[in-house]
Amino acid sequence: MKLLPEYFIESFQNHGGNLALFCNNERYTYNDLGNLVANYQKEFAERNFNHQNFVGVITGQDVHTYAAIIALVMSGIPYIPINRHNPYDRFKEIIEESEISVMLYCDLPLQISKHSYDIKAAGLCSIDLTSVETGDDCDVFVNEIDADSFAYMLFTSGSTGRPKGVLVKHVNLAHFITLYFDKSQYDLSSDDRFLQMFDWTFDLAGMMTFIPLSMGASCFVVPEEGIKYYNIISILLDHDITVSMLVPSTLLYIKPYIKELQLPALRYSMFCGEPLLHELMVEWSSCLSEDAIIQNIYGPSECPGASSMYVWSNDESFSQAVNGVVPIGKPVPGMEFYILDQDHNILSPGEKGIIALCSKQVTDGYWKDEEKTKEAYLVLSNGSKAYDTGDIGYLNEEGNYIFLGRKDFQLKLDGYRVEPGEVEHVVRNFLGAHAKVAFIAVKNHKGLLTPHLLVENLNIGVEKLISHLESKLPSYMIPHDVHNVERFPRNANGKADRKELHNLLVSIIA
Repeated sequence: MKLLPEYFIESFQNHGGNLALFCNNERYTYNDLGNLVANYQKEFAERNFNHQNFVGVITGQDVHTYAAIIALVMSGIPYIPINRHNPYDRFKEIIEESEISVMLYCDLPLQISKHSYDIKAAGLCSIDLTSVETGDDCDVFVNEIDADSFAYMLFTSGSTGRPKGVLVKHVNLAHFITLYFDKSQYDLSSDDRFLQMFDWTFDLAGMMTFIPLSMGASCFVVPEEGIKYYNIISILLDHDITVSMLVPSTLLYIKPYIKELQLPALRYSMFCGEPLLHELMVEWSSCLSEDAIIQNIYGPSECPGASSMYVWSNDESFSQAVNGVVPIGKPVPGMEFYILDQDHNILSPGEKGIIALCSKQVTDGYWKDEEKTKEAYLVLSNGSKAYDTGDIGYLNEEGNYIFLGRKDFQLKLDGYRVEPGEVEHVVRNFLGAHAKVAFIAVKNHKGLLTPHLLVENLNIGVEKLISHLESKLPSYMIPHDVHNVERFPRNANGKADRKELHNLLVSIIA
């Protein structure tokens, strides 16, 4: 089986003069990027990085972050991306959970700088990537890598108040990458130009970086500085992007400009991370050429890359859309979908149930969390091992899978999975264990899903509560507003009724 590092080294060897990376208005050929990768590999080897231990990478949208991650993957050293804008407590949780001993960075976040003593006390070796000596006397290489060894770990929101570590192996990535070399699925080449808009803590960042760099194509990185959605438009227009992946809500931000956009070079316009609305695609398609392919991609972090895909077309998609949402389509080659009942029995086409995935692309479990692993990773009645996505859906008559929603209260905010329980846990730790709180999201006037926090008889200032949350949680988990409720509606069992709380919130903000 051909692993991802082998694709990378072929790109460096065969496409040296091609543009590999465009970030922060700087152009880096494969020769340029390869030289930086080689020097980082040399540094890691000289420091005897343990291939069994995870290396933390404080990520940014800069060439050093990208080169370091490629160097780690090619060297067979597993990494953990950490958003440099995370509050200090989030850093600390991830460091403690993952037991990392080495941290790579090139723009040390203020949160860590203020607590440098704590970092040193934790025994971390911190390496500034910009301080690594670089020269032209070394070449990229690929270490002998076990396909079952870990490539990286992503931390996602956890309902218990602590993030869950999704463990991704090289074998998972190998199965994911083959899809994009399958000419029956995609017609991609080294001439393509990919848009990369995602933070490295979002699994789509790897997808939109690893695919182009595995085939000698170009990766155009959306800069962090400035207004992100203006930057996306600028790169799409100025660099004739041919392949893009966007979170659907991105279009809601740029909707006022859609009628003025013309993107004739864009061949593959992919969407992932949130339900895709048919009406939004009708507008978006007017920006593209008639030959452009619009795809709805479905796939959780526990299954890197695409699990299923659906090619949008105006007439067919309108007839198959449910509640205005486009189907998630058919499983990609090598992937099997099952619809399960609550007892994990396999249901028939047309019956609604839990979507479960079965493939070598699917990961094996969560980092040091046997309980969560046992809940989500199943052995079905037919003997197949499958991942319970927690999504509800069914197989329609046309052979496409339909996404209906979640079996729990999990949200998708800016494409990130958010467990309301994690936010509520942090609030209760601050207000007291008996505090009644609910983290609920509703759509605003632009159609964007916006999170709100409801608290029964709040007895402190809203600003003080928000300030505390900002010190504990990533920015996408911070509520847009906090609402004081005299008494939560309750169901027959005396528990807070989330459906009625949702209705109450809608009436409050109307």
